[in-house]
Amino acid sequence: MSARKFTELVDRKHGVINADITTERTGATYYSMKNFRKAIGVLVTDTVADTKKATVQLLQAKDAAGDGSKVLGTAVEAVSSGGQVLVVTQEANAEDMDSAGGYTFVGIKVSSNDTSAVIGAAAILLAEPRFAPV
Repeated sequence: MSARKFTELVDRKHGVINADITTERTGATYYSMKNFRKAIGVLVTDTVADTKKATVQLLQAKDAAGDGSKVLGTAVEAVSSGGQVLVVTQEANAEDMDSAGGYTFVGIKVSSNDTSAVIGAAAILLAEPRFAPV
């Protein structure tokens, strides 16, 4: 039996497309977690000034439009050292969601505390599918 490709184990979704994240940005669409066990938020930035940070926060909601949106897990921050490009990730498990409250969709929010514009892009990876193929 051959090993499955990574792309068969992860469903890739867009989050925030090339935006200045010094103003907090939230993805426009939330994605259903019903067929996945894990969500991974990935933020990639251009240069962030020395000692400034970039933050990624997964969100949970009741539908694809983000109804009742609230945080999912603890935000993850990365601090720039000497002015650098940052890659920041946050993971959350499906069982961490408030499914009893009707929260079954995941989204993403990103930001930076830099005083100069920081362009960032974010994606959501839905991983560990309950059923194959994705």
